[in-house]
Amino acid sequence: MSIVHELLENKSFYSLCERSYHRLRRLISREGAGLMTTMLSDVRSAVKAWWSRPAFVLSALLSLGLGIGANTAIFSVVHGVLLEPLPFRDPQQLFMIHSRHPSTDRYPFQLPEFCDHRDGNSTLAAMAAYAGWNASLTGERDAERLLGVRASGNLFEMLGVTAALGRALVPADDAPGADRVVVLSHGLWARRFGSDPGVVGGSINLNAESYTVVGILPAGFQLSPRDTDAVVALRPDSDPWRHNRDSTSFLRVLGRAKPDAGREAIQADLDAIARRLQQQFPSSYARKAGVLVVPWGQELVRDVAPVLWVLQSAVALLLLITCANMASLLLVRVAAQRREIAVRRALGASPGQIIRRQVIEGLLLALAGGAAGLLITAWSVPALLAMAPPTLPRPDPIGLRPGVLVFTAAIALAAGLLSAALPAWRAARGDLRQDLATAGRSHGHGREAARLRSIIVAGEVALLAVLLTGAMLLYRSFGEASRVAPGFDAEALTVRLSLPRGRYGDIGKMTSFYRELHSRVAALPGVTLVAAVNHVPLNGALATADYRTADMQAGSDSRLPTANYRMVTPHYFRAMGIPLVAGRAFRDEDDADAPSVAIISRTLAHRSYQGRDPVGERILVNDTPEGFRPLEIVGVAGDVKHDSLEADAAPHLFVPYAQTHSQLLVWLAATQHLVVRAGVEPLSLEPAIRRALREVDADVAASQVMTTGAYLEASLAPRRFSLTLMGLFALVATLMAAIGLHVVVSSTVAWRTREMAVRMALGARPEQIRALVLLQGMRLAAAGLAAGLAVSLAGSRLMRGLLFGVTVADPAAHAAAVVVLAGVVLAACDGPARRAARVPPVDSLRAD
Repeated sequence: MSIVHELLENKSFYSLCERSYHRLRRLISREGAGLMTTMLSDVRSAVKAWWSRPAFVLSALLSLGLGIGANTAIFSVVHGVLLEPLPFRDPQQLFMIHSRHPSTDRYPFQLPEFCDHRDGNSTLAAMAAYAGWNASLTGERDAERLLGVRASGNLFEMLGVTAALGRALVPADDAPGADRVVVLSHGLWARRFGSDPGVVGGSINLNAESYTVVGILPAGFQLSPRDTDAVVALRPDSDPWRHNRDSTSFLRVLGRAKPDAGREAIQADLDAIARRLQQQFPSSYARKAGVLVVPWGQELVRDVAPVLWVLQSAVALLLLITCANMASLLLVRVAAQRREIAVRRALGASPGQIIRRQVIEGLLLALAGGAAGLLITAWSVPALLAMAPPTLPRPDPIGLRPGVLVFTAAIALAAGLLSAALPAWRAARGDLRQDLATAGRSHGHGREAARLRSIIVAGEVALLAVLLTGAMLLYRSFGEASRVAPGFDAEALTVRLSLPRGRYGDIGKMTSFYRELHSRVAALPGVTLVAAVNHVPLNGALATADYRTADMQAGSDSRLPTANYRMVTPHYFRAMGIPLVAGRAFRDEDDADAPSVAIISRTLAHRSYQGRDPVGERILVNDTPEGFRPLEIVGVAGDVKHDSLEADAAPHLFVPYAQTHSQLLVWLAATQHLVVRAGVEPLSLEPAIRRALREVDADVAASQVMTTGAYLEASLAPRRFSLTLMGLFALVATLMAAIGLHVVVSSTVAWRTREMAVRMALGARPEQIRALVLLQGMRLAAAGLAAGLAVSLAGSRLMRGLLFGVTVADPAAHAAAVVVLAGVVLAACDGPARRAARVPPVDSLRAD
């Protein structure tokens, strides 16, 4: 320490340090300026060289632009959907909370069940619930069906969301006796009200009831992938079902963790509450198996994340193929410039300077390709969003954002380094004496350079094999899914209806409305059948009921089966093309005064009656808060796909529309579908159906006018999206690999010109020379193909969740990839092979 003090007090020491500092600064400045001058000279030389090789530069920019642009476009989707934080306060503290049920781990909550978890937990700072709420907006214009939400008054406060105009819901809106208020989405405000600020504070009619508009939500606000047009207060504590332990489960629940609570602690806390409820109310919660706590950000992207990561991996392979292609082209250029490079080395250029110049040229090409890639991205992102399935969450953050631009710059630099590294190394290590003496073409393309290019192209083929195999697996899966029989015809027209609940509170009024609408629509030209149902197949809605057979032993409520629950009119099965395999269809006589009846699906009959004829049997259905009620089975219908085409057909239970229990009318009024079968183009009937609907009740809103075939298409949309993109990437990669292979084989043919001339002079026929070149190309591709198939077999396991009806080792997919690759190799090698066979041997020997 004394030495340190002496140095600090010594002025000469300070003087020495100051002089050393200034010398070091001048040295760095001088060296830096020299390096900068040299690098600028290399840049000017590279740009000047571009003008003499426009074809090479354009092909390089196109290749790199496609590779970088494809990566940037997909990453913009990955970044916006998967990586961009949710637009809420402290989003990492938000969790989606599900009730676990034997049918699914993501089951909704009952109203009293939610209140018990909300009031009894110790790990959540706040807990809110919401549920779909379909409302008819009526007024001066035609009735419009809104995709609304009933939400806890604390939801927006918990999320940290403020209204764009006015205010959002507040906890006071949940209080008993509070005024009916509504918050409108930004989209509805602009579409229906022309962005008029005067709407806030005014009133609108929803389901024939007056609501005060208190605010407008910010643009882009979403609780789920579907749009939210309006939000009203849930009022859980004053709801009539607040203390009904046998009420319907319909609530989705969000929670905000306390600062010191993690996911495991929340899970344990809420599971303890669920166990306590099960002990306290065994008959009501026998089938509940605790809760599932999932970070909300993960929950929103659960279905699309695997697809997006697979696509991002695919474009990464495409970029690697592009880089390999560029490296191969640059190696050809280096081989052609070996004499020029040797002269520079003889004049004093060091290997480092040679490498630097090659790397700078590669980086400049990559940066220019990155700029072209951004232009391609700007064009392709809107096309991607247009192709994307409607379930893609959070589309608003997708675009050229700062994070995406940084990613583009990074992959452009990486592509430049990968493309230039091997050619630069090859340029710096040539034999100076031999290169200076080389003047002929044959020696200019040395054996070692050809070997390097062959290794690169074999790597391209391997990467291409992985891409092609993935594309073929997706193609096979799409074909298998397309061939699945949905159980219904695709020609029916469906119209979703939303009735004002206040005016349709009893089954008599409901059936009167339907009969009048039925008579008007059935009279339209071309219409053959008209029916109604609460939910059409594949519409994504959840409407289920527990059931048990009459001989099922008591005390087994925890193992009760569940069926999709449908309320249908007599002609529903014929209108949808669903066959009846036993018994009879519903009749007009099956009304509220007749005995309660039901039709079950084939799967339900097989599972619960095990070969017995169920027609005439009784089935007990828990479809009301009062508990189970008996129904007589009068028929068995064919199975219908509802959740998805890939899932097994779930059991279905159908009850007559006219026998809908009074407790279920609130759900039937909110959502029911008119089904129309006609001998004309279905969608051409829309104006006439809307006109007939206005004549019956102008306050009934119609929406989602679409054919049953459109539901089938929507079910296949995610597979079509991933298949289209993977196929496009595989096509571009195929072109890249074909170009690379063509260049390598052409350069090899040029290097072996003398050898082939000697062969032909000794009697080899042209077709033998052609076969020799083709065999060389096939041998080159075979090594890459073998490696690629091995990698694809291991890597395709990552795609397992995207496959249907095929395995990762599907022989047809792998065989198709091999056939395509063989065709690509033959096409790429055929041109050089033909040229080699046409060269006169005397001319070749004389030229050499």
